[in-house]
Amino acid sequence: MTIRIITSTDSIPTHSLLAKAELHFDDGPLVGLKIVGFAIWKLSGGAGLSITFPGPLRPASIALGADLSQNAIREAILTAYHESVSQNAIREAILTAYHE
Repeated sequence: MTIRIITSTDSIPTHSLLAKAELHFDDGPLVGLKIVGFAIWKLSGGAGLSITFPGPLRPASIALGADLSQNAIREAILTAYHESVSQNAIREAILTAYHE
């Protein structure tokens, strides 16, 4: 998995939003897919950073791979989405990529 950090000020409308992030899948059954809509925020008072996750999945949020149906992709992503361990791992990976 590759994490793309987007820090272009053109697409960031507020001073609290530091960057956006996308997860790109490089191998395995999700190869060629990406999840967009993650955001890195500065907490008020400068007390740290917060990561927000994308909202409900829409067809425009997913680039479909060759052999996977849209429903299969949604089910796979939403299954992992509701596990706090998975969310914490994704959150940490995004923060690490942002600091690099």
